[in-house]
Amino acid sequence: MLHVLTCSVGFALLTLASAIHGARMSKGDDQPRQHCPHQPQRQSLYDYYTAGGIHSGLEANGSQFTLNGKEIRILSGAMHYFRVPRAYWKDRLLKMKAAGLNTVETYVAWNAHERRRSDFDFSDGLDVVAFVETARDVDLFVIFRPGPYICSEWEFGGLPAWLLRDPNMRVRTTYAPFMAAVDDYFAALIPLVAGLQFTAGGGPIIAAQVENEYGTYVLDKAYPVAVMDSLVKHGLRELLFTSDSATDFDAGGSIPGVLVTVNFQTGAAHSLEKLQEYQPDRPLMVMEYWGGWYDHWKEPHSSFPLETFSENLREILEANASVNFYMYHGGTNFGFMSGADSYESEPVYRPTVTSYDYDAPLSENGTPTAKYYRAIELMEELVPGFQHTAGPSPAATAAVESAKSQRSVGSAESSGKDATEAAVAKNSGSRREGSEHDRWSMVEAPTAAEDFERRGDEEDKSDRSYGRVDVRVQMSFEEILARAPSEHHAEPISMELLDCNEGSGQGYGFILYRVTLSPDAGVVTLPGRVRDRAQIWLDGHHIAIIDWSSVDYWFPVAATAANRTLDILVENMGRVNYQYGYDVPDFVRLDSQRKGLVDGVRFDSVQATSDWQIFPLEWDVSFLEALAAPPALVARARPASNSSAATLPRPALFVGHLDAGSSPRDTFLRLDGWGKGVVFVNDFNIGRYWEVGPQEELYVPAPLLRSGSNTIRVFELHHSNTHVMFS
Repeated sequence: MLHVLTCSVGFALLTLASAIHGARMSKGDDQPRQHCPHQPQRQSLYDYYTAGGIHSGLEANGSQFTLNGKEIRILSGAMHYFRVPRAYWKDRLLKMKAAGLNTVETYVAWNAHERRRSDFDFSDGLDVVAFVETARDVDLFVIFRPGPYICSEWEFGGLPAWLLRDPNMRVRTTYAPFMAAVDDYFAALIPLVAGLQFTAGGGPIIAAQVENEYGTYVLDKAYPVAVMDSLVKHGLRELLFTSDSATDFDAGGSIPGVLVTVNFQTGAAHSLEKLQEYQPDRPLMVMEYWGGWYDHWKEPHSSFPLETFSENLREILEANASVNFYMYHGGTNFGFMSGADSYESEPVYRPTVTSYDYDAPLSENGTPTAKYYRAIELMEELVPGFQHTAGPSPAATAAVESAKSQRSVGSAESSGKDATEAAVAKNSGSRREGSEHDRWSMVEAPTAAEDFERRGDEEDKSDRSYGRVDVRVQMSFEEILARAPSEHHAEPISMELLDCNEGSGQGYGFILYRVTLSPDAGVVTLPGRVRDRAQIWLDGHHIAIIDWSSVDYWFPVAATAANRTLDILVENMGRVNYQYGYDVPDFVRLDSQRKGLVDGVRFDSVQATSDWQIFPLEWDVSFLEALAAPPALVARARPASNSSAATLPRPALFVGHLDAGSSPRDTFLRLDGWGKGVVFVNDFNIGRYWEVGPQEELYVPAPLLRSGSNTIRVFELHHSNTHVMFS
């Protein structure tokens, strides 16, 4: 999406799906029916639009879309399969269907499917075919956005890190090695979904996007056409489109003859007017209505007010435009897959948090918010023939009950409107602020009818919270390194250039550089910037913590009687997924997203050996298996401290055990008193935490948990507590 305002992901999503496949809903579950213009009420979308045979797909001529010759107003919501547990796909889609939507939009994250070059994974939680088929089961059409670049606050905008092994790489251009990799990706992906296109027998895919918001980047005007040609070559046959902001239509991202759609958050009427002027003979389509926003570490929590959301949605619907809510359900950036934005002004690098709640109609854990119900109200008012099966909102129910209560005590001045607003405020509160409604969890994904029947019911806190889990030290940093893989190089190199992962290099996580220094006094300099955050030790003694904002950091070393060991641990905080402007510093350009120590280390007077031991700490499946290999280490108490928060001399791995009972449920994990690190639930990486905020809790979906005991591991960098809290 355009911004105006690790374990490996493959392992993470595969583990998630494997843990939860037993919780999937059957295809026989009741499905709510949608009534579109000119569609009989009791007939499914697929029955209506395929009746009499399929003669044409989605067409964009005149003022309204047609599908197989029948008018359709696209009411779509964005949901990314790779951000949502597979066991919850159907539940989230049913909620969209119940809200009156007829379409779901999804990106395809290339780097999730090809973590290693030419090694594709479309299984389990990455089974995009199953996701598209689930949408069909729920009676939703699909807008398919395969990239190769997707932005989306996702690591490197969906591009695989191994592309950066090429020192001359120019992503998002017709640079031959890049386009060869893109073509290989499409050759693997498109044939999988080709049979799910509408014109291929009534499949759910009705449209597909070419690249993504190229009008804001435009380094090579031939590139969008090259991407389109590759998509078509490998089997895409449905309506193609591009999407950009209204200021970028003429910049070079559009393709002659290809539908142009628009993206925005505010100024809906103005943007749609510009789209109409640019493309007067085709339907209006808002491909991304940004009805919320996301968070960066170290910045205040972002939200998009309900009334502003409503005003712009009203303008969209009054213009007779089709719309895709971005996001309708954001989900979570599990593992190390959150991206970062680059800016021309400080801070030029802004990494994104783990949660992708997005202040969306469906919250991170799938709870309908006030925006969910407000969107229904507006579509019911402004879209002819609109129907939904969502039932009354908790706000409306609360208003009725409040009014009854006020009347029973003789109050003649109570206001149903005030009660509604109060209930909306209560039920749409930020999860970060402890909203009770937002902690409503679904373990076995009830049907839409069951879901709305229990919406607003008061639940005992014991039904939502597992409470405190004590933890102990499982491994010191040196014990971790003793079981970790390593490579030897003559000098520091970026993680992408390592030999691991069958020659594809390291993509995500941490990387440790270790070298021996002579006893001499001198100065050690880290030229340029670390990518992205580093801790430095000399003979195990802490020297400094620096990040991307430090330039040419240096420190003195005193003379000693013997050689010393220099350790530099660097964390990849997320490759840039969106480059704001052309004048950003080089280190935040898309082509410059190599991570670790990319500019080497300089030594003055003191000498270093030419043997650097480099540890790729990816926290992926093989890494976790190595840590668990015999002999097992006995967990022990953490270092003594006079307070609950103890400073650690070096990072450490902590372990605790959560008893989830016989029926695990959704929960959130708080790490008060902890500093910065990563959490694993039954060896699944649920993401980063950092005391600087704004995110204060990590979402733990019930399908990650097992009945009975569950292993919780915390890799902490700075200081620890004696416990974690599940709320």
